[in-house]
Amino acid sequence: MARLVLAGIGNEFRSDDAAGIYTVQQIEKKSRGAAECRYFQEDILSLLPMLETGNTVIIVDAVMSGSLPGTLHRFDLSREIPDSPGIRFSGHSFSPLDAVRLAMAYIKIPEKLILFGIEGINFGHGTAMSPEVKKAADGLAGAIHAEFL
Repeated sequence: MARLVLAGIGNEFRSDDAAGIYTVQQIEKKSRGAAECRYFQEDILSLLPMLETGNTVIIVDAVMSGSLPGTLHRFDLSREIPDSPGIRFSGHSFSPLDAVRLAMAYIKIPEKLILFGIEGINFGHGTAMSPEVKKAADGLAGAIHAEFL
């Protein structure tokens, strides 16, 4: 069985920015140890060593693209890394896409590398996600669990 690693990115104290962390937490509750779950709140570059740890790596983060709140974006980074998808990942100046591009120069990326973005609307201080974002995160957690576990 392929080793599955999940990375939740975000800030639990910036409302919808918690979507990536929340999604992976929901999967972790159901996975019963079948996946390794990791969380990144600040240092996106710490994703780099994680990319070497699994055959399948799934990254989940909140995004801002102007789409409706709760819209899901899926990128198969094992096939192609988009140059400019028109999406801003959370409040990070260095995005998960940037980390993967950097990793490709120095390490072998996993066989399967998927990035999911959940469109947020509220990135202000607070711990409550917007209803649309929470609903999308719950749905994504179920979909990832069904597809990969």
